[in-house]
Amino acid sequence: MEKSTKKQNIFSLKDISIDNVVEKHIALLEEHAKPQRVITNFQDVTCDSTFMAQYETVQGKSKAIPRKLILHEKYTFLIHKLIKRCRNNKEGDFTRFNTKVLQATLGAVYKDMLNTLVAMNIIRIANEYIPTIQARLIEFNSNLSVSSEMRYNAAVDKYDKKMEQELKKYEKEQLEEIRSEIGNELYDNFIKSLNLLHLTHETEAKDYLNRHKFMSAKSKEYFSYILEEYKKKDFKILSVDRNLRIYTLLTQSPRIFKNFTNIKFTCDIHNSHPLLFNKIIIDKYNIDNNILHILYNNINNIDNSLYSVGKELRKLLINNNIQECKIENIPNDIWEYIYKTSKGVFWDDFTDLNEFKRLLRSDIKVTLFREVFYSKTLTTKGKDFAKVFKKKYPSVYKLIKESKKNDRTFLANQMMRIESDIFRSILTKLYAKKFRVLTIHDAVIVLDVKANTKCNPELVQSIIGKEYQRIGLFPNSSVDYYSTENVAKELQQEEQDLKLINELIENFRVIANDEAHPKYQNSKEIIEELEKGTAEIYINHRTNQFVWHPLF
Repeated sequence: MEKSTKKQNIFSLKDISIDNVVEKHIALLEEHAKPQRVITNFQDVTCDSTFMAQYETVQGKSKAIPRKLILHEKYTFLIHKLIKRCRNNKEGDFTRFNTKVLQATLGAVYKDMLNTLVAMNIIRIANEYIPTIQARLIEFNSNLSVSSEMRYNAAVDKYDKKMEQELKKYEKEQLEEIRSEIGNELYDNFIKSLNLLHLTHETEAKDYLNRHKFMSAKSKEYFSYILEEYKKKDFKILSVDRNLRIYTLLTQSPRIFKNFTNIKFTCDIHNSHPLLFNKIIIDKYNIDNNILHILYNNINNIDNSLYSVGKELRKLLINNNIQECKIENIPNDIWEYIYKTSKGVFWDDFTDLNEFKRLLRSDIKVTLFREVFYSKTLTTKGKDFAKVFKKKYPSVYKLIKESKKNDRTFLANQMMRIESDIFRSILTKLYAKKFRVLTIHDAVIVLDVKANTKCNPELVQSIIGKEYQRIGLFPNSSVDYYSTENVAKELQQEEQDLKLINELIENFRVIANDEAHPKYQNSKEIIEELEKGTAEIYINHRTNQFVWHPLF
C-alpha cells in the first residue's frame, strides 16, 4: 500500500530549532542525574546564629537518555500541535492536553518534554487542574515568532495518527461516561438532533469571513476554524461538565454563525442566572406556591419604573388575602429582585445608573457576574459593580454571601446545576413529541427540519415556562430568528457603525492608559479582550446601545 504523503500546514518556531530543544532536554536530564548536596538537619534550625548546617551528597535521579532522532520527531510533532491548538483557541494562546492521551502518544518522556519547553520559556503550565475533568492549562509564549508551511512531515503524520487512535479510545471511554451522566435516551435524542445540524450557507459564511471587520486577527482566525469544523459534519458532544452542562460545536460558535446554519429559531431565557437565584431565595424565605402564584399572575400589572416596587408587591399580596405575618420577614428588596428577574428587566436597572453610563451593556452583565454571583471573595472592596448591587439589593447580596461562606464555588455550581436540570427536563418533553432540538445552556435551539414542522415558539415557550414553574420560577423568554438576510443587513450597517465603534474603543484606550481613572481596570480588560480576539463590540439598533459580545 502506498504511503500517505498528504500535505498540511506545519507549524514551528522561527528562532528556536528543534535541535536546540533536544539539546536542552538532554542537558536537563544530565543535570538532574548529578549528585545533589542537601541539608539533613532542618529539624535543628534555630532563630540565632548557632545553627550549623549538616550536608549530605545524594545521588541525583538518573534517567536513560532518549535517542536524539526519536526526541527530534516527538518535539517536531508536539511543538506543531501546541501552536496549532493555541491558534485555534478562541479564548487565547493556550490549550489543554489529556495526559492519558499525551502519554499514550509520546510515551513517559512527555513529562520531561513539557518541562523542557517550560525551562526554555516556550510554554507556561498552570498549577490548577481538576482530576478527570479538566487538564492543566498550557499557555504558549505569544512573544515567540512562529512560522508555518504547507508540506508533508513524516513525524507529524506518524504522531498525528497515533494521537488520533488514542483519542478515539479516550472518546469511547468518555462516551460511556456521558451516557451514564445524562442517560441513554436523552443522549440518543440529542445526538440524533445534533446530526441534523448543518451548514446551509457556506458561500455566505466565506463572504462574511472576507467582508466582516474583525476586531483582531485572532477573532478572524477563530471564525475560520469554526467554519472548517462545520464543513467536517462530524458533530458530537464535546464534553459534559460537573454540572451536566452539555458542550458542542454549537456552544462554541460565534453569535453570527447561527445565520449560516439550519436553525429555525431559538428561545432564550432573559437574565437566566439571576433568575435561577430566586430558587435559593424561595427556599430560604419559605415562600409558598400560593404567594408565587399571586405574584406571577399580577407581574404585568406592576409598573417597574416605580420607586419602590417591593412595597407595591407587598401591598398586592396583602390585598389578595395573604396574611401579613407570612411575609413580614421578607424585605422589600427581595420582592423587587424576584419581580425584576421574573419580568426579564433585571439588567435595565444597572444600565440606567450613572456608574455604568460609559460601559457596554453586556460588559455590565459579565462584570456583575464576576463581582457578585461568581466572586470567590466575600467583600465588595475594589468592586464598583458589587457595591451598587449591594446598595440596591442588600438582602439579596447578604444571601449570596451566605451561600458562598463555606464553599466559594458553591453558588455558581448550584445555579448551573439547577439550569441544566431544568433544560434536561425541557429537552425530554420536546423529544417526547419527536422534535429535533438542541440547547446552548439557557436557550433552546429548534432546527429547520421536517420533524419540527409543528414545533412553534409558543409551544416551546409554554414547555419552558412549565418546567421553570415546577420549581417555583417564572421565566421571561424571547424568540430569535436567523437568516443570511440578517447577515447582509449587519454587514451593510457595519460600515456605518464602524466609526462609532472605533471612537468608543479609542475612549476605552485613553481610560486604559490612565491608572487614576475609576474605570481604568475595566477599560484595560476590555482592550485586552478585543486584542486577544475573545470578544467584539456591535451596536444593537433596536435599543440603540453598544453591545459587548464575548466570542465564547
